[in-house]
Amino acid sequence: MKLTRIIALFSMLTALLAVSYFVKQGRQLEPVNQSLMVSPAMSHDQSISESDFQAAEKPTLETPSNLHETIPDAVRSVWTAYQLGDYLRALQSAKKLLESGELEGSNRNWIQRQIPIISVTLAWQYIQTSRCQEAMQILDGLISPNLGNQQSISVETKLIAEKGAAICFFKAHRYVEAEQFARNFARQHPGDADIVYVLSQSLEANLKFDEARALVQSFLNARPDLEESEREQWQARLQSLQAKKTEAATQSELVSQHVQLFFRSDQHGNFADQAIEILESSIEEFHAFFGLPIPNERLRVHLYTPNSFHSIAHGPTWAQGIYDGHIRIPIQSRHSDDGEEFSRVLRHELVHALLSFAGQKRNIPSWFNEGLAIFLECRQGCRDIQKPNLYESRFLSLQEFEESFLTLSQRQAQLAYNQSLYLIQSLVEKHGIHVIHSLMENLPEAGPLNSNTILQSIEMDFSSLHALASQRWQNP
Repeated sequence: MKLTRIIALFSMLTALLAVSYFVKQGRQLEPVNQSLMVSPAMSHDQSISESDFQAAEKPTLETPSNLHETIPDAVRSVWTAYQLGDYLRALQSAKKLLESGELEGSNRNWIQRQIPIISVTLAWQYIQTSRCQEAMQILDGLISPNLGNQQSISVETKLIAEKGAAICFFKAHRYVEAEQFARNFARQHPGDADIVYVLSQSLEANLKFDEARALVQSFLNARPDLEESEREQWQARLQSLQAKKTEAATQSELVSQHVQLFFRSDQHGNFADQAIEILESSIEEFHAFFGLPIPNERLRVHLYTPNSFHSIAHGPTWAQGIYDGHIRIPIQSRHSDDGEEFSRVLRHELVHALLSFAGQKRNIPSWFNEGLAIFLECRQGCRDIQKPNLYESRFLSLQEFEESFLTLSQRQAQLAYNQSLYLIQSLVEKHGIHVIHSLMENLPEAGPLNSNTILQSIEMDFSSLHALASQRWQNP
């Protein structure tokens, strides 16, 4: 991952990875609500996609021409397949050669030395195409301390395997294992931005705030080449970690079947039971009627004072909620009088959390992530919208819906999120309300989640949906 990308991920993660913001605006929805949840969602956070991570460096095979014996065609084919990027064929051919007993001497030794290199490269190919389960089947054999052929694995190849394992454990929310393997890699590569991200997030999840801060500070010390803007973002990360540590010391904990809620009992105790009820009932509702998954681990939810929230999130002053792997909500004074708004904020962020689980933390297009969250935020469903008399009536292009909304101005974002909702509503109008359940049930289990792969189960592509919604938007 490029350093600028990592920096952007950190800044978005504290103000995000489908993060959701609410900004006052005038969309007309029934039930009427004057705030629109604006999520400059990083297409990914929410997740950060496995494709954003990079191996330290692609391992290089020894060139067969270095061998002292005549090179069999089968050996040459392994090397050629690897150079062409067909790592699966290279690995299968290499293993078949060893099992066949055809090779002897230096040719056999060469194949044995190359198998770990081919294996870790294939595993990284899987990681970068959102196939961590397949990657771990390979990596387990490379990082296991009981592996019989460890002597044939170079130190650097094993480190690259450990980095891959750290990322896959992190994506699976297995933070203890992620921390273990990330530590090993970070000792040798303290300036690797990927591993600093994974390890600091894992340490934070394990409530080791001081260690996380020390890690980020060490990274800053190891990278004097950082541009000023990048360094400022990492400094903001340090401040956020300190704020989280301070806040954690003041919070009580309430646990239910699917939720682990953190809150200040002296200030927000009256919101705690309400939040649990809203979240638990919404989880069941979203699963039964819309096919969103029941989380396989408790969702971490934090209620903050507005000042604490903005110290932690580093978002704009109008931010009213984020999902960055945790649901984070600032309790506003008006929430005491407007329980419906509090419910909508929680439900909106819950949709982001459940979509992240459904997509196995893969990137989800912003229009779908935000449109569905707005659609489901009301208990009765925010399903009626009139074309708002906003700033322009044009419908955003396909590319604009696919790109991050973070680059938009506030006025453009208001239009983008209204139209994201309109895309969901157009989808429901054409196929019926059951279409959401169908889409969730048929999400691809591996590979990228883009607009077309999300819609493929209903035999519709995004350009067709876009054309339908655009025509209706411009000609109501």
